[in-house]
Amino acid sequence: VTFSGNINGSGSVTQSGGGTLILSGSNGHSGGTLVTGTGMLQVASSAALGTGTITLQTANTGLPNTVLFLTSGMTISNPIVLSQPNANRNIITFNSGNSTLSGPITITGAGNNVNVISNNSGTSRLTISGNITGTAFAGSVSFRGGMIDISGTVNMPGAGFDLNSSGTTTVQSTGNVWNYTSFNATNNALRVGANDALATNAVVQFANAATGGGIDLNGFNQSLPGFYNTTGSTSANRIYNNGAGTSTLTLAGLGADRWSSAALADGTGGGKLALVMNSVGRTQTLASATSNYSGGTTILAGTLAQGAANALGLQPSPSTAARSTSGASASRWVLCPGRRAA
Repeated sequence: VTFSGNINGSGSVTQSGGGTLILSGSNGHSGGTLVTGTGMLQVASSAALGTGTITLQTANTGLPNTVLFLTSGMTISNPIVLSQPNANRNIITFNSGNSTLSGPITITGAGNNVNVISNNSGTSRLTISGNITGTAFAGSVSFRGGMIDISGTVNMPGAGFDLNSSGTTTVQSTGNVWNYTSFNATNNALRVGANDALATNAVVQFANAATGGGIDLNGFNQSLPGFYNTTGSTSANRIYNNGAGTSTLTLAGLGADRWSSAALADGTGGGKLALVMNSVGRTQTLASATSNYSGGTTILAGTLAQGAANALGLQPSPSTAARSTSGASASRWVLCPGRRAA
């Protein structure tokens, strides 16, 4: 159904049931826009959405059912609510043109499925400058395709930050909190746009299907509680630095011993990658034979295990600063080919 007329006043617009509703007019309704059922709302400009809150409350639970489809470049300043009471899956898709979500994005409910924000254009950029908040949400938000820049603060303490489908997502804000970072497809790049832009409490997961991508520190420093391959995975990802200056990756606050075949590398921008291990009583095993980082390795606490030749890059043996040989704060470098933990 296409509606090209104008909608004004204090009322709301609801798309319910199945099918697609296309709004092409210039609307000024202030009561909000609701998408429910299994259908899709399609708009060609932000003027079609009025001035109130956009609420997505789909009954869909899988792919590829887009709930809000934006056909051209636009800026949406409306608040957006992703209603997540159970296993439903809200999907916002941008088709072409540079676009911005400047209003706050709030995820309500404690559902455990995936909300998707997708940029289908390989040449256009989607900027998310509004804050993303989901204090009870237990699923994940998946950023997919194209170029996506996140400058708003993300606060999802129980949820995951997911990369799935090729593209580059850049996080430029700081003070972000989410539960884990996951890579689930080929050629996903997660670019750091400020020191500790990624959630420092969130462990990084590389799935078997995640190859050819990884984390670009981009000249900034980042602390993480370790990184690991999911069960059965030997994915060929990297943590690297394409920036001009040296980036330091600090492994701190590991919740468990970790094992990964992801390579650590200098990048193409002329900068180096340096590694610091600082997690008391925990072990991070590096099992890539193709690591080539040259910024040095320092062990302050915990154990850094070399699980493959060249896993420690282009450098001498690691230095252990303030090293102790016993007790909870002992720091070690060990050779352990074949060893694997979570």
